[in-house]
Amino acid sequence: MRFLVQYGNEQTYLDQQNSSVALYLALPCLLGPKQEIIHEDESLDIVRTNNFIILKNGQSIAGVTTQEIKTDAIGYIAEEIYLELFEATRDYNLVRLWNYLPDINGQVNQVENYHSFCKGRALAFSHQGKAGIFRYPAASAVGTSDNNFSVYFVGFKESPEFYENPQQQPAYTYPKEYGTYSPSFSRAGSIQTTYRQIYVSGTASILGCETINPYDMENQLKLTIKNLKIILDKIQKEQNCKINNDAIYMKVYLRNTKFTEKICNALRFSFQLADTQLTLLKSNICRADLETEIEISIRKY
Repeated sequence: MRFLVQYGNEQTYLDQQNSSVALYLALPCLLGPKQEIIHEDESLDIVRTNNFIILKNGQSIAGVTTQEIKTDAIGYIAEEIYLELFEATRDYNLVRLWNYLPDINGQVNQVENYHSFCKGRALAFSHQGKAGIFRYPAASAVGTSDNNFSVYFVGFKESPEFYENPQQQPAYTYPKEYGTYSPSFSRAGSIQTTYRQIYVSGTASILGCETINPYDMENQLKLTIKNLKIILDKIQKEQNCKINNDAIYMKVYLRNTKFTEKICNALRFSFQLADTQLTLLKSNICRADLETEIEISIRKY
């Protein structure tokens, strides 16, 4: 049984077959593989909750939901979705979450939709008694091309390790100028089961808590690559391991398609990536002055 995500679709929807669950996302795929296997195991059972399709066994859990929403309700819906997610995963440890928001940089009553989402997510953590003392999972939140709000995740029975970039302020401690409720995520997470898995959250041109080189794609890319290498180096040092470049799968969210070739060449050179290790998607980013966000998954290392 496997859970996968398919990019490059006109509309977002879920499909369940005998041996798979698939989320088809309305995100234009500019380059690279259009399909990503998020989690797979022969022994996974499928369980449905009110909004989620859950795949789980005694060692691991994955889940997905998508629903068409009005952006003026995104904070409330995010809170409800996350409360349901926490209930479904109460016997597991969340390691990685992905969030796709409609009109992420749009505003309702002068509040950006991303900030409304952060509020709902933070309130859900707070309701669970996890705010402040909880080690937040790795995560990302970017825009989607239609009106669907989608969330998917992976978790495990084993306890994960989470990491912060020493050059960046932890996102969950951002000051209120970046939103009344701080983003609830760590910069990276890793889990050791029968093999090691590493997830680097959506990473961008940020030092401390500030955007560096706003609206400047080329210089943002340089700092983003540097930030990715810093967090990978930290994981290798603390885990006493070496990450081979051929184990990396990298997903790039890009506002402006004219930079597709340039960003692809830079990442292939910097990380020695093959064509199958890099997917570029057209998407808006959580801050309007950010041009790109990049994440890394290493699922069997």
